[in-house]
Amino acid sequence: MFNLLRYFSLTSAIVVVIATVSVITVYRYLAVDDIIETAEFENEGLTQSFADQIWPAFSPYFRNVDGAELEALRTGVETAALQLALETLTQGLPVLKVRIYTASGQLAFSSRIEEIGARDSGGADTGLTDALEGRTSSALLRRTNYVMPSGVAQDRHLVETFLPIIGPNSDVQGIFELHTDVTDLMVRIGETISGMVLAILLAFAALYGALFLIVRRADGILKDQYQGLVDSQQKIQARNEGLQREITERIRAEKALISASEAADAANRAKSEFLANMSHELRTPLNAIIGFSDTMLQEIFGPIRNGKYVDYIRDIGSAGRHLLAIINDILDLSKVEAGENKLEESEFEIGENIRSCLALVRGWAEKGQVELTAELPQEPVSLYADGRKFRQILLNLVSNAIKFTPKGGMVAVKVWRDESRATYIQVRDNGIGMAAADIPKALAIFGQVDSGLARQFEGTGLGLPLAKRFADLHGATLDIESALGAGTTITVRFGPNRARPIEDAAAQEAPKPVRAKPRLVS
Repeated sequence: MFNLLRYFSLTSAIVVVIATVSVITVYRYLAVDDIIETAEFENEGLTQSFADQIWPAFSPYFRNVDGAELEALRTGVETAALQLALETLTQGLPVLKVRIYTASGQLAFSSRIEEIGARDSGGADTGLTDALEGRTSSALLRRTNYVMPSGVAQDRHLVETFLPIIGPNSDVQGIFELHTDVTDLMVRIGETISGMVLAILLAFAALYGALFLIVRRADGILKDQYQGLVDSQQKIQARNEGLQREITERIRAEKALISASEAADAANRAKSEFLANMSHELRTPLNAIIGFSDTMLQEIFGPIRNGKYVDYIRDIGSAGRHLLAIINDILDLSKVEAGENKLEESEFEIGENIRSCLALVRGWAEKGQVELTAELPQEPVSLYADGRKFRQILLNLVSNAIKFTPKGGMVAVKVWRDESRATYIQVRDNGIGMAAADIPKALAIFGQVDSGLARQFEGTGLGLPLAKRFADLHGATLDIESALGAGTTITVRFGPNRARPIEDAAAQEAPKPVRAKPRLVS
């Protein structure tokens, strides 16, 4: 038997691990990126100060460095003066090391005198190369043993920045390399991450505890029902073996089977009702997410300085709207399955409704470069039906047609009434189509036609089944004609009893809503 409690625990553990790792990874990436950006900004300011205050006095010295003897460079008066000037400039700043390169890439000065004269910075070829081409480059490094002018430091995090010194002719006159100590910031990030992990684990633990009690109760009920079903099957088998001898036992077994069937139907209805209630509960927080994201995008309470956050907020709002649309479809479908979706019928003009529906999807069609047309009767055609569900049928069919029609394709809507006064609404496209064998799958709940073309498009598989069930509620039929690569034609036929105006109202009975038989929604 399926152990619900075991699988719930395993799934919860996987979700906790994935959620924790994802949150920590994203936070650390953003925090480190912010540290590098801040350090680079500060280093740029320090470099600008150096270029304005010190560089003019020493630029002749740097132009003559290439070819000079190393000992002369390391013991020269200019080196000592430059050392003193840089110590004054960086006093009080978390700068561990300063290097200055000539325009040819030679290390002309370092706060560690023994490094002067080298041709690179100990392996940082990429950053030096970028700076020689006029681009600022920064990277976060970690050194177990970091050699500074004052000695060796253990386990340091630093931001290495290469900044070009640009001359008046936009040429690179030298390179300024700074090593900024960010160890304390990285330690604080680590402490924050530890706190976040603890908070996430505590939150999930509380949620898990509450859900565990619910699942354990449900698991116990399922086990009892399963055991009851097994016992019933054993009894039925024993009664069947003694059918010829014990007619009374046979009748009793049949009654027990009927009772079990009624219990199963009740469980079906309970599950559909539970799904409908849960959909209602999910819509409330989703509406809050969408509303808050819109408020933040409008920057009502102040500007958002980082453009990345604006993109993230826009993605959150878009995902929330998409999820809300899916939940609304599930809610409508669960109501139909539970037999609670009743028709609110009235007389309305079909053409006006079709034009308003097409106006809603025209922007989507234009974005996908799909031509959208409508062929409507010259005379107004009225229908007695549920106007909202009629529009939802049409929107689902037209949206599906647009989604599966490539650029340059066509989607056409046509309306007509035959001699029997039956009303037809037809949606035709020349999109990717589907095989005849796949049509039942497309009409199934959450059905997805498994083809290489169809899998390119997003969707939950609820649009077409929902349109079919709304048509059934009206006593209408929904027919599909399709072929791979040749497009799809879907025709909805409303019976003559729904045509308006009715010439002889007394002779024709008003249409009665059709209740769908409750069925398990999985």
